[in-house]
Amino acid sequence: MKTVEEIGKRCITILDFLEKTSKEKNSIIEEFRNVIAMGVARQDRKGLVAVLKDFVEWANDLSTSDFASLNALYGQLYGETINDNNNRLIKRIIKAEKINTEDEYRVIQNYLEQNFEKEMSDKNVQKAKSIIIEYEKERSVG
Repeated sequence: MKTVEEIGKRCITILDFLEKTSKEKNSIIEEFRNVIAMGVARQDRKGLVAVLKDFVEWANDLSTSDFASLNALYGQLYGETINDNNNRLIKRIIKAEKINTEDEYRVIQNYLEQNFEKEMSDKNVQKAKSIIIEYEKERSVG
């Protein structure tokens, strides 16, 4: 299990990269730094994990080359990539056969986009596709 300090460092790594690649420099980056520092000081594991998940989601919206660069950096520093985090989430969603949040929906969408050529032969891709279809049906009814 990661310590609160390790989670904070991972947040800062992603935040630094996002700041470096962002076209706009704004105060939200500094606000996030303060949130992370307060989370570490208060030993708020749950809050920092939520921030890290948000940053991973934010990173998923980077260009392919920027995401690959961040993924490589993250892998060098922590021995696991952002994709590893996403893959654990994907496995959990497929096992549960249900999407619970918009973040999970976006992760599954990205997974399907990255694996579109495997569509017919890969059971996980087929399951993910049916899970996303069911989620979209539920969302349109609700």
